[in-house]
Amino acid sequence: MKSVKTILCFVLVLALSASLFAGKAKTGTTAYPFLKIGVGAKSLSMGGAFVGLADDESAVYYNPAGIIGFQQKAISGSYMNYIADIQSGNLIAILPKSAPAPADAEGLGEEPVFHDAQSALAFSVVYLNYGKIDETNLEGDIIGDFGGSDMAIGATYARKLSPQLACGGTAKFIYQKIDQYSSTGLAVDAGLLYRLRDGRTNLGLSASNLGVQLSGLSPEHKDPLPIIVRGGVSHRTRELPLTVALEAVYPTDNDIYGSIGLEIHPNIPIALRAGYSSYGQNYKTGGSRDNTAGFSFGVGFKPAKVAIDYAFLPYADLGSLHRVGFAYRW
Repeated sequence: MKSVKTILCFVLVLALSASLFAGKAKTGTTAYPFLKIGVGAKSLSMGGAFVGLADDESAVYYNPAGIIGFQQKAISGSYMNYIADIQSGNLIAILPKSAPAPADAEGLGEEPVFHDAQSALAFSVVYLNYGKIDETNLEGDIIGDFGGSDMAIGATYARKLSPQLACGGTAKFIYQKIDQYSSTGLAVDAGLLYRLRDGRTNLGLSASNLGVQLSGLSPEHKDPLPIIVRGGVSHRTRELPLTVALEAVYPTDNDIYGSIGLEIHPNIPIALRAGYSSYGQNYKTGGSRDNTAGFSFGVGFKPAKVAIDYAFLPYADLGSLHRVGFAYRW
């Protein structure tokens, strides 16, 4: 019975990897595939093109340097029912250390002042819960059930290096458990965010999941972590209340892909968002809804100190996902 459960554990991990990177030769060659699932409803509704924007709490995931943009304390969370009723969520808290505005303005002349903190701390938890899974014997008879979950606990620090440049990093502990089997790992994320003097254009660069698996699900086997390198730009247009974000992503266990995101933010507390990621090609199955794969849509509401965001992610014939997020900033 133990051998059957062990096989089921590994099949579960590979199945999650396959749902993320279907049809690729390097699928399943890295540990902790949950680290590749994006967080935050705003970022996901913009196709995941967020490394060069990084203007909400999910910057902790895409580009930790972005939390320098917070002058207020903030707490946020989001939740999503993933494929096959797998549950995904995150919780993030940001604690900025404010800096005087004149220090930011020095040397910029008539250019915009960047209202950033001098430094900022953040703490985050990302989790994935597989729910209950049938346990079977060698004959295929159901003899019970078991569960599994993944979690990454992180601490982030960002600092302003100049009036226009910030850097940030996250150290995180990773834990995975399937039935009585468990695995642990350590990783760091690093990011840079550069704001051009026009006050409307940002450049971002980040690398995620640089680390090691300390222990695998079996004593004899360890896998590398899923390193992801992102580079991108965002631009807020002068004539229209529109932000455009572009991003290129290189995952070490998959092909390079690109994303584009749009946000319309008129002078009211409502924003409309849309995006596209070429990674959506992996979700196509030859079905009638293949044309929707890779697109994303969303809306955000920001009354007073509260922000509520929603993202709709069509995965072609695999189904549609809905992520809801909230934030409180004070």
